[in-house]
Amino acid sequence: MKYVSNVLELSTSHLPSDCESFYPLRYANHQYGYIVWITEHSEFEVDIWLKPIVKMAVSKKCSMINFDRDADVAESLKKYDW
Repeated sequence: MKYVSNVLELSTSHLPSDCESFYPLRYANHQYGYIVWITEHSEFEVDIWLKPIVKMAVSKKCSMINFDRDADVAESLKKYDW
Protein backbone atom coordinates (compact mmCIF):
# COMPACT_ATOMS: atom_id res chain seq x y z
CA MET A 1 0.00 0.00 0.00
CA LYS A 2 1.29 3.44 -0.92
CA TYR A 3 1.22 6.00 1.90
CA VAL A 4 3.28 8.81 0.39
CA SER A 5 2.63 10.66 -2.88
CA ASN A 6 4.90 12.96 -4.84
CA VAL A 7 3.57 16.39 -5.76
CA LEU A 8 4.87 18.59 -8.58
CA GLU A 9 4.69 22.21 -7.40
CA LEU A 10 4.52 24.83 -10.14
CA SER A 11 3.75 28.50 -10.37
CA THR A 12 0.29 29.52 -11.54
CA SER A 13 2.13 31.41 -14.28
CA HIS A 14 2.15 28.07 -16.12
CA LEU A 15 -1.64 28.34 -16.46
CA PRO A 16 -3.18 30.20 -19.39
CA SER A 17 -5.38 33.10 -18.29
CA ASP A 18 -8.48 31.40 -19.68
CA CYS A 19 -7.90 28.19 -17.72
CA GLU A 20 -11.23 27.42 -16.09
CA SER A 21 -11.02 23.66 -15.94
CA PHE A 22 -8.62 20.74 -16.07
CA TYR A 23 -11.26 18.42 -17.51
CA PRO A 24 -11.26 15.41 -17.51
CA LEU A 25 -8.88 15.44 -14.54
CA ARG A 26 -10.08 15.92 -10.98
CA TYR A 27 -9.02 19.21 -9.43
CA ALA A 28 -9.70 21.50 -6.50
CA ASN A 29 -9.25 25.22 -6.03
CA HIS A 30 -7.29 26.48 -3.07
CA GLN A 31 -6.59 30.00 -1.86
CA TYR A 32 -3.60 30.51 -4.17
CA GLY A 33 -4.20 28.14 -7.07
CA TYR A 34 -5.26 24.58 -7.87
CA ILE A 35 -4.44 20.98 -7.05
CA VAL A 36 -4.80 18.56 -9.96
CA TRP A 37 -4.81 14.77 -9.56
CA ILE A 38 -3.16 12.77 -12.33
CA THR A 39 -2.43 9.20 -13.43
CA GLU A 40 0.17 7.82 -15.79
CA HIS A 41 -2.45 8.00 -18.57
CA SER A 42 -3.47 11.63 -17.94
CA GLU A 43 -1.23 13.17 -20.61
CA PHE A 44 -3.31 11.50 -23.31
CA GLU A 45 -6.56 13.04 -22.05
CA VAL A 46 -5.75 16.73 -21.49
CA ASP A 47 -5.59 19.98 -23.48
CA ILE A 48 -2.42 20.68 -25.43
CA TRP A 49 -1.15 23.33 -22.99
CA LEU A 50 -1.32 20.87 -20.07
CA LYS A 51 0.37 17.89 -21.79
CA PRO A 52 4.03 18.87 -21.08
CA ILE A 53 3.18 19.62 -17.45
CA VAL A 54 1.48 16.27 -16.94
CA LYS A 55 4.30 14.51 -18.78
CA MET A 56 6.81 16.11 -16.39
CA ALA A 57 4.74 15.10 -13.36
CA VAL A 58 4.35 11.52 -14.57
CA SER A 59 8.09 11.25 -15.27
CA LYS A 60 8.75 12.27 -11.66
CA LYS A 61 6.20 9.72 -10.41
CA CYS A 62 3.86 12.41 -9.08
CA SER A 63 0.18 11.80 -8.42
CA MET A 64 -0.70 15.49 -8.05
CA ILE A 65 0.23 18.89 -9.45
CA ASN A 66 -0.03 21.90 -7.14
CA PHE A 67 -0.32 25.14 -9.08
CA ASP A 68 0.48 27.84 -6.51
CA ARG A 69 1.10 31.54 -7.04
CA ASP A 70 4.19 31.37 -4.79
CA ALA A 71 5.73 28.21 -6.30
CA ASP A 72 8.76 28.29 -8.58
CA VAL A 73 8.60 28.74 -12.34
CA ALA A 74 9.98 25.79 -14.32
CA GLU A 75 12.17 27.21 -17.08
CA SER A 76 11.49 24.18 -19.29
CA LEU A 77 7.73 24.84 -19.35
CA LYS A 78 5.73 27.56 -21.07
CA LYS A 79 4.94 30.61 -18.96
CA TYR A 80 1.89 32.78 -19.53
CA ASP A 81 1.88 36.52 -18.84
CA TRP A 82 -1.53 37.63 -17.68
